[in-house]
Order: sequence, then C-alpha cells, then structure tokens
Amino acid sequence: MRVDIHTHLWPPERTSEAMRANIEARGLSIDDAMSADGLLSAEAGVADAVVIQTMAFDGGRTNEELEVSHRYAAAAMKARPGEIYAFCNINPAALGQSQNYLRRYIENEGFIGLKMHQNVQEVYANDEWLFPLYERMQEYGLPIMYHTGSIGLTPFFDKYSDISAIDEVACRFPGLPIIMGHAGRGRYVEIASVLRKHENVYADISTNFARQPGREYELMAELIKTVKLYTGTTEKLLFGTDYPFYRPSDTAALIDRAAAAYPNDITAVDADAIKNSNAAAFLTKYGCVRDVS
Repeated sequence: MRVDIHTHLWPPERTSEAMRANIEARGLSIDDAMSADGLLSAEAGVADAVVIQTMAFDGGRTNEELEVSHRYAAAAMKARPGEIYAFCNINPAALGQSQNYLRRYIENEGFIGLKMHQNVQEVYANDEWLFPLYERMQEYGLPIMYHTGSIGLTPFFDKYSDISAIDEVACRFPGLPIIMGHAGRGRYVEIASVLRKHENVYADISTNFARQPGREYELMAELIKTVKLYTGTTEKLLFGTDYPFYRPSDTAALIDRAAAAYPNDITAVDADAIKNSNAAAFLTKYGCVRDVS
C-alpha cells in the first residue's frame, strides 16, 4: 500500500486569512481541501492511505482549543477507516494535563502517534521536561514526528528545530520510533548522520523543493543521494507531501525527476520504495496499523 505519512486536515473555519490565501492560490477550495474526501481525492494515483499530522498553528493553543482539530481528525478516521490515520498534538506547556490528553487520544480515539512542532510551540526536542511524554510514547511503541529544518515563515524561529536535539532524544529513548519531518529541508548531512546512528529514526521527504526554475528536483535528489551515501540505503526515507501546502503528484514527480537525473545514485528501485512502500513498512513495523504492505 502507498502511504503519504505527512498530510494535514483541520476544520475549514479555523483557517487563517493568510493560510486561506496560500491554499486558494494553488487552485484549491478550503472546504474541499479540508475534507476527508478532498484529501483522498488529491492523493488519487499517488497514495492509498494518508496520515494526518494534527498540529497547533500558534504556540498559544490550549489543549481545549486543540481538541477541535482532534475531533475533526477523529471523524475523518472514522469516516474512512483504513485510508486515514492521524497523529495527535498536545500543548507541551501544560504537561500534566497533556499526558491525560495524550492517553485519551492514543488509547481511546485511535491516534497512532504524536506530532511535535517545535518552531511553532517554542520548545526544543530535548527539553527535559518533555521526557515524560517520550517515556509514554516509548511504552506505547508509537512514533513521534518532529518538525526539522526551516519553517520558512515569520515570526517563527528556526532555532527550535535543532537536529542535534533529536539525536539526544534518540540516545535517551532508544525504543522510541522517531520521524524527522521534512528531512531537515536542506540540512541533509545532519539528517543522514542521525539516520545512520539510530535504528529507530526515520525521515519524511516532504517539502524539499528547489525554487530555481527547471531544477526544482535538485534538493530532493541531494536529500536522497546524501542519505544513501551515509546509510547505504533509502529505506528510512518515507513518502510525505505536507498536503494541502503541496500537491501529492508534484512530490512524486520530484522523486522521479531526481532518479532520472541521477540514475547511478538513485535507482528505480530506490524511487519506487520511497514512493510506494517505505512508509507502509514503517507503520507496520511499529504496530501503528495492521499490515498495509
């Protein structure tokens, strides 16, 4: 099964004007794009199942405010079982309360992982006061996805997505599955070094687009080549798109163009696995879902 491991859905009415303009500039209707049917329609021909990353869009969102997005994601999972899965998100500042929310989302509502967006929530991955959350996720054996690399938006600070902080978390919690979202967005040597070092750390390939016309695939190619050079394999690179900010077909096309440009470094087998099987293998390996291969 083909899986897109990095997508987003939220209630359309909670879309900011800036975000609405961004999405509509891509030719998408907010109401359509932010529906389960719209998400799966966009993935047609690219992915058979998706994983929603439920996240705060500003660091001040309380757990009560975040519940609105979680109810929306839970409804999407219920409407399209076996096609839509979701990671939850909590307010890290309210740790005691957040652990109760985390337990409910995972144990009662079917969420399969935790999303941390350090840039938005203004935390470092290795802040020690977060360790109880990591202990809980390690007990579940379920993954955490961290944002890595530049967020590309003001006023958010990129310093919080320090990759060395994720290395520390992986050292301290060796049984915790980790996904480095966006694969560092240009910080490929750092990402590749962490993938090489830690068995349970992976990266998704979303949003690695270059802006030079005609060479949009070059960053994707650099990512894949660097990870393969350091680790000897591409099996830890998971397909993700960051929908609705990028179209799934565009991300798949980037991988194909990278492989065509560098056939000695990125084989057809590599490209096929990144697009069609690595993410499903990850979800199965860590018990997030039943066998989806």
